[in-house]
Amino acid sequence: MKFSVIVPVYNADNTLCSAISGLIDGQKCCSNGNCEVLLIENGSTDRTAALCDELAKKFEAVTAFHEGPTGAYAARRIGMTKAKGDWLLFMDADDCYVPGGIEKLSDFIDSFAEYESAPDLILYDWEKIQSRNTTVRHYLYENKKLYEGKELEAFYSLMCDGDSLNALWNKCVKRSLIQGMDNKPEVFLNHGEDLLQTAELIDRARSIAYLSETVYKYNNNDSGITGTYSDAFLTEQEYAWSEFDGYVEQWEKAVLDSIPGEMCNYKELVVRRKALTCVIAVKTLIFSSLRGKEKAAGLADIMESDFYKKYASFSLPEWVSEEDMFIRGIMDGNDAQKKLLALAFKSGIKSWIKGRIRK
Repeated sequence: MKFSVIVPVYNADNTLCSAISGLIDGQKCCSNGNCEVLLIENGSTDRTAALCDELAKKFEAVTAFHEGPTGAYAARRIGMTKAKGDWLLFMDADDCYVPGGIEKLSDFIDSFAEYESAPDLILYDWEKIQSRNTTVRHYLYENKKLYEGKELEAFYSLMCDGDSLNALWNKCVKRSLIQGMDNKPEVFLNHGEDLLQTAELIDRARSIAYLSETVYKYNNNDSGITGTYSDAFLTEQEYAWSEFDGYVEQWEKAVLDSIPGEMCNYKELVVRRKALTCVIAVKTLIFSSLRGKEKAAGLADIMESDFYKKYASFSLPEWVSEEDMFIRGIMDGNDAQKKLLALAFKSGIKSWIKGRIRK
């Protein structure tokens, strides 16, 4: 079997059936025995668990596993250990692959037959679907080039500088790359888990290739786990960043060792991203559907946390949105808490009015 598609599933009864049906119908490998689909259901409280079983009965390629409340991080790791395919793919329960996208990957892998071995990891383009707008994400790597040795620093740098490599769903991973990885069953993460998973894979990879074709469609779902506020957000992000710092240390050392006297700013870049994490925590909270008192208590907890106190005042990455810069401006000013809560109140009123209009 060539491919295993790993799908962590939690409370996805509104999107799961269409996502999996679209995957099976849109990829020939799912119907010819060359691809399996692993649904890793992890503690859903809606009809998702039953739907997983129904899909497994309906489609031969689908297998459902019920693992209890493990979190997205552990769910993906469990999927990796259960996978039988030579190559691992990752999909969210509300996303999809473009029709024939996995076949594109199959042909791309076969094109490396002239090399001693195929790349350990393949990166490909994706589309972001938000309302009626579609944005195609391209990378500045050379198409079909095999990056090895010192050239891998191009990926280390981007991991530190931005979030465009974070997700697992824009990567195809050779199964041999995960051999010997610690499953870390004790780690419960829904936030920051993709950063941590990808960092380990990028670090382990001895060769990476880039396919400059759109393979995946990402649905920007504000109601998903990562799109809604959770009081665990900052705690889980803090853990992920602390683990990520270990990889940054290794990558920076590799750069400095390869070229004595070379400057390397990986740590500075990561500090900026940690500052952005503080902004995202605040922004997600104040624009959430929580009540005023809950927002006030949550904001106080965020601003009193050690992570916030340490990193919130650092400069943000240059690529952040205007909205993030606006929130950061309030955070830096006088009476920040009061002004942020006033903004939260205005946001709540607007949301209430929109809801009444829709009715």
